[in-house]
Order: sequence, then structure tokens, then C-alpha cells
Amino acid sequence: VDGKEDHTLEALGLGDVPKDNVGDLLQSVASGRGMARAFRMGYRMWRKGHYKGSKDLLRGVDLDRFLAEQFPNQWKRFTEGLKKNPGAGDPLTPAVRTLAKRQYEAEAGGHSRKPSGELERTKSARSSVDIEDVAAHGREVADPRPASVAFPDKRAGFKLYSRRNPTISRAAKSRVLDWEEIYSKKPHRSRLYDQLLTTQTARCMDCGTPTCHYPNNGGGGCPLGNRIPTFNQLVYEGQWKLALDRLLDTNNFPEFTGTACPAPCEEACVLSINEPAVTIKSVELAIIEHAFQKGWIHPMPPLTRTYKTVAIVGSGPTGLIAAAQLNKAGHSVTVFERADRIGGLLVYGIPNMKLDKIDKVQRRVEILQQEGIEFETDIEVGVEPNTLSSLRSTFDAVLLATGATQSRDSLAKIPGRELKGIYQAMEFLSLSQKSWLDSEHDDEKFIDCAGRKVVVIGGGDTAVDCVATAIRLGAESVLQFSRRPAGSKPKSRWPYWDEDVYRVEYAHEEVQAVNSRDPREYEVQSRAFVG
Repeated sequence: VDGKEDHTLEALGLGDVPKDNVGDLLQSVASGRGMARAFRMGYRMWRKGHYKGSKDLLRGVDLDRFLAEQFPNQWKRFTEGLKKNPGAGDPLTPAVRTLAKRQYEAEAGGHSRKPSGELERTKSARSSVDIEDVAAHGREVADPRPASVAFPDKRAGFKLYSRRNPTISRAAKSRVLDWEEIYSKKPHRSRLYDQLLTTQTARCMDCGTPTCHYPNNGGGGCPLGNRIPTFNQLVYEGQWKLALDRLLDTNNFPEFTGTACPAPCEEACVLSINEPAVTIKSVELAIIEHAFQKGWIHPMPPLTRTYKTVAIVGSGPTGLIAAAQLNKAGHSVTVFERADRIGGLLVYGIPNMKLDKIDKVQRRVEILQQEGIEFETDIEVGVEPNTLSSLRSTFDAVLLATGATQSRDSLAKIPGRELKGIYQAMEFLSLSQKSWLDSEHDDEKFIDCAGRKVVVIGGGDTAVDCVATAIRLGAESVLQFSRRPAGSKPKSRWPYWDEDVYRVEYAHEEVQAVNSRDPREYEVQSRAFVG
């Protein structure tokens, strides 16, 4: 046993293994003894759930990674506490493996199975990491398993291969300098890219009850009911056209969801119980973009018309999907939009760096137009002469798909809310997007953040988009306040996101790159605005 490892174990302290929950143990890191007990309990849980007791398999496995992924916030607090312990500065994983090996020999009497050759691992070189693959607490964690092989084995792919997102992001320091999509563009796929996709789809386990493709009570699972295991299998087999057909069965615009969706399907992936989830979102995007490159996506007007007319108010995601479906049924569809561009939330709600307005939104709108759908912009329904009654008298049916652009001002009763410089998120995002699309911000018709200290109140996706927009508009600093705790609530039952999951979004990585700190502050409740 290496002396340094012994030194680290002594610094951590030893004790009996308690039977408490590991998450609770990792929260108690005040003493070295508590740290060691947490590690020992974590090892038992890890070994029981993954490798059934072969000590030789410890060589290629990172127990730090396991603890960081399963208990992200407790792990972060643990590592911060460890830095204050003067005797525990050596690498933790070798020390824990030593402790694990001793435990195993004591429990198994020094005898162990010889590991199967199929499960042996070799260390692989560290590769570029996508923001969706960043470890839970914001640092990269190496996985010794390969992410891409020439001939992946799907029968055991979930055990053999590590997750690597095929949709690679541009470096944070460079992408904050423009408004282009954060994802690197791949106009022509290489054989190596196909190999990566095939390997990642091989990680799909063909679950008996796939919880990824149907929404559940906790919000996890695909709201559209995408047949995820089916198209994963077809991509694995190289049957891209059939994979496209299965995807389009349930999703009219996969290029939108494959880019901007928060991916609740991956949240509900069965594999995510003890491993990183399958890269479902990236596979979906790869299928539709491959279809566009091959010319499989083209205008398909209905063969016959019913001569029924339908008016749709609103051209956001709901309005466009309804228009596409009704047009396929043979009805004559007209979409009314009060803004100057078609797309609604897709154009003026989601920032361009998250969803490209020309390459994705406008491309799809042009196809819908060629299929026979009519679009009318700068028309506000409900105002003379475009009243709702006039539409009902002109069309056989009227569908309202207006969205919810008028925000609920949850801070209205807080003292100081009327002060200058306080804005609603949708106002901030829509003004910035319109100004950029009209003049690349030359018209100055947006909320200027240059040189200002910006605070974003809220912890959801919209708040993340505000953070990313503010940093691109030249804010001196950006903070994001969330009333939720960073990790004090107990773990939620799978397949729901844990309350304490420390997720790293694209905007957080960007602020970290520019301001050298994570923008998030937890457990902050707004009491008053002062100015």
C-alpha cells in the first residue's frame, strides 16, 4: 500500500460503518472521522449496486465520480470542507480504493471472483466535454470507459460505454462574443461522428417499461410521447429514414425540441438511476438534421382539400403545430400573428444562442408556407377591425394559441417594485431579440446592460436565458437569485429531478468563464427593492 494513501486515510480517520443514508453522512463533514465513515458507506452502496464484489474492478472506476453524481451538493460541501483539513491533501480516489480493498478482503475472506474479460476497462484519454456532460458540481469528471467504438455491443452498452454528448458546444469564452447558437455546427457528418452516435444509442437499455417516452406525475418523461427506445434502436442499426419516420410520428418539429428542450426524457431515463442518462436529446437533433441534409424534409401539401377554413391566433409552437396538423388533414389554415415575425416564443422568447432563428425557425416556416399555410403578421386579434367575432364569421373554426406573454408579477407587492431598472423577463428577452434581429442592436431599442451589475430573480430556464443575454449585452456582473436551497432537501424518488441537483446550464458556464464565479445564489427571498 502506498504511503501517501495511508497518510490520507489517517487524515480522514477511521470508524465503524454506520447504516445511515449516505446523503445524510456526506452532509456531516465537520470531522475527519465523519468523512471516512461517509466514504466507507458510499463504497458499500457503490459496490453493491454496480459490481457485486470484485475488488479487481476497482482499478478502472472513479468512486469520486460516483459520489459526485449521486450526491452533488453534499459532495461539493465535502470537498470544500476537506480543503480545510491540513492532512488530507492527497488524491482521494486512490485512498478510497485502498480502504475499499481492505474492506472487501475483510468481508470476503480475501477471496474474489476473477473479473469477466467483457467488463475489463482501459483508461481512455480525456476528451472535450459538452456543457450537458459537466459534472454535477461544475467540474469535469473522467470516465475510463470509451464513449465511441467502431462496433458497439448494444446488449451491454449501458455498462460498457460512457456518456458523451454528440452535440458539442463551443467554448464559453468564445461563444459569449456573439449571438450564434452555442452548439458547434456540423454541416457534414464524418464516419467518426456516426460511430459516436451509434455507441451512444447502444447505451439505451431497451427497458421493459421505458419511462422516458411518456410524461409522469412528477414532470419527467417526454410530453410528446416520442418513441425514444425505437428511434435509438434504428439509429444504432443505421436505419436513419425509419428513425425519422418514428420521430415524426409524435413530433412535428424535432429541430426545436432537439435544441431548446430541457430534456425531461433524460431526467426519466432508467439508466440515470446510477449512470449518466442516454443522450436522447442529441440523438433526436441528429436524426432531424441528417434528414434535412439528405433532403428528406421537404414541403408535402395535402393531396385533397376539405374546403374548410381555420383561423389560428398565435404563431408560437402551439400555433405552428396546430397549423401543420390541420393542413395535413386538408383544411385551409391561416395563422394570425401580432408581431412582425412568425414564431412567437420561438423567435422573441428563446434567445438566438439557444435556438437559431434563421437556420431552424425560418427554415421550418418556409416549408409550412410551401405546404399551403398562410401567415398574416402585424395583426392583433381582438382589436378593430380584427375582432374575434369577425374571425368567427369568416372562418369555419377559430383556434386560440396566444401563449402567455403577459407575465404574472409575483413581486408586485414588494416595496420598491416601482423603482426604475426593474423589468420582467419576457420584456427583457423580447426587446433584446427584436433589436438584434432588426439591426444587431444598432437601434438601441433594448434594455442596455453595459457596465451594469445585473441581478436575475428566479431559478428556471427563463432566468438562465436572462443571465446569458445580460452577459452578452456587456453586464459588469450577473447574479441569479433562487429561493430554493442548494441541497438541503432529501433526495426525490426517481424519475423526478432531485431538489438538490446542482445543474450547470449554458449561461452558468459562460458567467463562470467571464466573471470567474458561478452566478447562482441560493435561499434568497426578495423582501424589498432599494434605490
